[in-house]
Amino acid sequence: MIRKTITIIPFVMVACLKTWDHVYGNFPGISVWIVFIHICLNLLPIFVFVCWSVSKVRQWIGLNMVIHACFYVYLFFVLYYTVLYIPYWRFMTQPVLPPEEQVFPHYNLIPFKTILETSITPVNIWGNIFLLLPLGIFVPLIHPYFARIKPFLLLALLVSSGIESVQFMTALMDGKFAEYPSERSLDVDDIILNMSGAVIGFGLYKLRGRMKSLIS
Repeated sequence: MIRKTITIIPFVMVACLKTWDHVYGNFPGISVWIVFIHICLNLLPIFVFVCWSVSKVRQWIGLNMVIHACFYVYLFFVLYYTVLYIPYWRFMTQPVLPPEEQVFPHYNLIPFKTILETSITPVNIWGNIFLLLPLGIFVPLIHPYFARIKPFLLLALLVSSGIESVQFMTALMDGKFAEYPSERSLDVDDIILNMSGAVIGFGLYKLRGRMKSLIS
């Protein structure tokens, strides 16, 4: 129990610090209870997942603890830069805008359309690639079932498409309440880039295994 607690401490610290940055000075005039519910709705799913994941681990040796601790921190940052924080407080405090003032989010379902646009910066492209690259390393290390390419590709696709779906739904809902809603969108090119990064990470994981076998 002590080792499990130690493993999730970095995740809890990062989550608390980033949440404080999000809350501090950003909700003037909003009820403390509204802000509390807003934070709980955002963080509860990831905390539940981390607790569930920790409960499934049977062996807590030093390296295993480090890998899990790094994975949970990485997972938080993935969510932080993609879907957090969903503006639940706005949905609870502001009225729905008239239909003519509502904003429908941007979406792109044409592969490579966004990637080939000259207005897209390399930072955006490489950011989407690197976003899930560590996933290809962490997940096979933690769950041997995903050390096979097909299950891992399915997982990476679910993660990437899930992120895009949440971004789109958040922007869709926000557009009904805010004059200047979230700029998040649904873009199939983001999924392509995310998947590319995940495959690169998986390849690095496999390369590590082959190098280890050659050395031994």
